[in-house]
Amino acid sequence: MGSDEIGTLQKLERCRDIIDSMLIEHEGRIFNTGGDSVLAEFASPTQAVKFAKSMQERMISGSHLRWRIGIHSGEVFIYGTNLLGDTVNIAARIESCADYGGICISDATYGLVNGKVNCEFKSRGKQQFKNITRPIEIWAVDGIQGSELNPNSNPISAPKYSREQLIKSVMNDTPAQNKTVQEAQHYKRDRRYNPAVRILLWRITKKCQSSIDEIIDMAEKNLVPQELRDLTVVVLTEYTKNCPSERAIKIAKLLESGNMGDYRGVALKYWHHASKTNPDAAEHYGLMILGDDHSSESELTEAIDLLTHSAESKKTKSMMTLAEHHERRGNLKDAFIWYWVARDFKVIEAQICLERLSRTISKSDFQRFKLEGEAKSDWIKFHNTDKFYS
Repeated sequence: MGSDEIGTLQKLERCRDIIDSMLIEHEGRIFNTGGDSVLAEFASPTQAVKFAKSMQERMISGSHLRWRIGIHSGEVFIYGTNLLGDTVNIAARIESCADYGGICISDATYGLVNGKVNCEFKSRGKQQFKNITRPIEIWAVDGIQGSELNPNSNPISAPKYSREQLIKSVMNDTPAQNKTVQEAQHYKRDRRYNPAVRILLWRITKKCQSSIDEIIDMAEKNLVPQELRDLTVVVLTEYTKNCPSERAIKIAKLLESGNMGDYRGVALKYWHHASKTNPDAAEHYGLMILGDDHSSESELTEAIDLLTHSAESKKTKSMMTLAEHHERRGNLKDAFIWYWVARDFKVIEAQICLERLSRTISKSDFQRFKLEGEAKSDWIKFHNTDKFYS
């Protein structure tokens, strides 16, 4: 503009002619402009990406201006003829990351279009944008001819927000305040998962138990948007610290699944909490501890106690896990005993392990270990061990 105002304005006008005609083809409409910028909405994220790629190819083929395009998917709010909301703000922020003549999309959009459009994507890492609480992973459309790398598009480290700050942001989420569980469910049925989750999170901070069940259900079905998953885990874990074992198990399974991110350590805490009253949780917790090379001696001691009671309750997986653990630690006597018990409970693999172990011990040890194994097996078979003690 500084060197050629008239020529630049003419180029801008030609660009707008191209954009306006292509929007019709791709079911889009402009809802705001800022001179050299255009904000548009589309019927679907796939149409938005197809439009963006076609537009950039058209711009490169002619002598037009370079455009950066940013795309985000989510709920918008109607204000007259304009659209407002976080979705619009995030799309505008993402545009600043795009290459000159390139396209960047949010992780939310990537999850909806990947494999459905003729594009290759490359991750630009997580970006932290002004006035956006959560970092967002950005994906660039790869291989657009004539695009030039944006030197400002490198991922930046997200500031570390405390749990208190994140929870406060949920409590102060104005659009979600005073909404009901039923309203969240309506949003969910309309596939508007972002507002549904935000309403439920706000209600959880108000100690709404039904909202906890709803958010767990959405998370199990992988309906929590990517940008809200960390926040969901923070709120969920803050308000379910002393929940009943049934709910603790559901949360533990959810966090262990990886759907919400890498929260194995948090999942372990929930299994431990549930293990105090639930025998299945106790067994699972013990198996996790013994299967983790980072477990401390005190954790291992507790896990062995839990698995011993579980094995005495006729759970063969606990029997084999105890036997394998003792064998790894060189405690051949206890390993032999638990392999023997597991064999008596029809675990085929236990017989193979016994034969292997027998070749490493003396005949006298074999006879002694066998007698103790038989005694242990008989005790388990004929004693009532159904009652659970923590």
